[in-house]
Amino acid sequence: MTDPVLNRAWLTQDWSVNAGAPRLQLMLVLFRLAQALRRPFDRRCRIIALPIVVLYTWYAEALCSVELPVRTRVGPRLRVRHGFGIVFNDACVVGADVEVRHGVTLGNKVEGGACPTLEDGVSLGVNATVLGGVRIGRGAIVGAGAVVVHDVAPGVTVVGTPAKPV
Repeated sequence: MTDPVLNRAWLTQDWSVNAGAPRLQLMLVLFRLAQALRRPFDRRCRIIALPIVVLYTWYAEALCSVELPVRTRVGPRLRVRHGFGIVFNDACVVGADVEVRHGVTLGNKVEGGACPTLEDGVSLGVNATVLGGVRIGRGAIVGAGAVVVHDVAPGVTVVGTPAKPV
């Protein structure tokens, strides 16, 4: 994953995969802009970044119902389907070409605990929950309503509570 930079390619990397969803396209442009302005974390950038981070946070949480902290490491082309009730812990790592649907939660089991890592091409179904320091392998699919608490191998589809391969 590359460090955020303030250029058009960085800001619009999620645009095409979210075509037809202007509300989410704007949210992701604001997310990438806030990320770029927050780095490096010196005093000058924080002052410039503050209004954008506040605007992004308000827009994402109040209008899109998506909690995606600016510090979250997210690869290119994040695809958000419907964008309601989505929660990312800021310590999660999300690869390229990941797709999330409404109701998805990526978090830890205990406060300050390990968080999930999603490799490239992962697809998370409606209301999927991924908890703890688990790794979801490249191209894996997590079915709707699944609760993942163990690693998922690349290319595997898991469903159920707790999630099991099918």
